[in-house]
Amino acid sequence: MALFLLLLLLLSVRGSPSQEMQCPSLRTAALSFSVASSRNQTGHRIAQVMLKHGAQTEADSGAWQIDVDQNTVICDGVESVNIVATVTAPPTRPGPDYELFPGLGYYKLHTTPRTWEEAWRSCAFEGGHLAIVNSETEARVLQMMFARNPKIVGSTQNDYAFLGAHDMFSEGQFTTIFAGDPLNKTGYWNWAKGQPSKNTSSNCVIFHRMEATYYDKPCTWKLAAFCEQELY
Repeated sequence: MALFLLLLLLLSVRGSPSQEMQCPSLRTAALSFSVASSRNQTGHRIAQVMLKHGAQTEADSGAWQIDVDQNTVICDGVESVNIVATVTAPPTRPGPDYELFPGLGYYKLHTTPRTWEEAWRSCAFEGGHLAIVNSETEARVLQMMFARNPKIVGSTQNDYAFLGAHDMFSEGQFTTIFAGDPLNKTGYWNWAKGQPSKNTSSNCVIFHRMEATYYDKPCTWKLAAFCEQELY
């Protein structure tokens, strides 16, 4: 559903333009913002601010807010009108089956076993990303969600789920999926005993359902995966 906002700023209380709004025939996910000024038939200046936002899918929809500030400055006999518009867009709505945990975010456990790359793509398709654990509280949330699914049919290892971290770029240097942020700076650094391993073919970080600890395992294994979408 397309959303249209039309604000008319009058530099005088006299006179106002009349414009009929019509729905476009095409839907678009683009944002269009324009500011136009003119002088009406009575000689008064009019500033018109228009915001058009079209949501291509339900996940993109939501209320947009526009705040406009206007002031007039006179310098050397020349009058200038300054208009500042601030547009606030809502975050993308969570994908299907995401669960909200207040103060943390939205989470989903994908129970169809996939490789790490396949899981990464599945999360991104839903508007999220492979989960990154930032606290003990967040780890317990994932552990609770895992406990609801005691059997992952077809999984390489029933007690493992992929997270958004790896050491693909440099062996032993574990980073998150976000621009190589170090995993040890995320707020939760809880490796199982003897982990990470020295196996150079094990490059993806997984979460253990009972221990809430990290292991590094081959990215080609087919496992469950946690997806996350942050609160904004």
